[in-house]
Amino acid sequence: RVLPEDAEIAAFLQDLNRVAELSGLEIRLVEPRPEEQTEMYAKIPVALAVTGRFHQLGKFFYNVSKLDRAISMENIRMSRPRALSTGEVVLDVDVRATTYRRAGSEEKGN
Repeated sequence: RVLPEDAEIAAFLQDLNRVAELSGLEIRLVEPRPEEQTEMYAKIPVALAVTGRFHQLGKFFYNVSKLDRAISMENIRMSRPRALSTGEVVLDVDVRATTYRRAGSEEKGN
């Protein structure tokens, strides 16, 4: 399950969406990127843009780390801190979530 044979992109996107919603984040963008092949595995990157409070973001990254798949969170960029009328501060975050599959496997309609 950590390094599946198939990309299972639909399940990966569903997991990211579910974890973001459970963490209380607003999802602004989910954009799958082209798969990158290496000798031992294939990288499957997804560009994410979310908005939320700092602790919601921490909860999101923690919960992603608990998923069954190997997932890297890379190029994390936090920007545009702004105070809401409630006094809470929210951030916009852009991140690349990358999962992996075994090399040599063919993607089967995912």
